[in-house]
Amino acid sequence: FMKKLLLLLFLFVFSCSGNDDIPEGCYHEEVIDLEYANNCYKDSVPICGCDGNTYENYCIAYHRYGITNYEYGACE
Repeated sequence: FMKKLLLLLFLFVFSCSGNDDIPEGCYHEEVIDLEYANNCYKDSVPICGCDGNTYENYCIAYHRYGITNYEYGACE
C-alpha cells in the first residue's frame, strides 16, 4: 500500500509542474530560435518576464525562452 501511495504522490507532484502558471500570451514557442539565442549580446540588462522570472536581457528571454512580454529590471 505504501508503494502505491508514494507513486501517486510522485505522479501528482510532477503533473503539477510545468508552464501552467505562465499567463496566456506570455510565452510563444514559435519565436524560440536557439541558434539565434546563442548569438545574443552578452550585456546584462535584466528584464522581468511575464512569467515572473528574471532574464539576463530581452534577446535571451525572447529567443531562448519564448517570453514575449516583459518589463525592464529584475523581478521582485
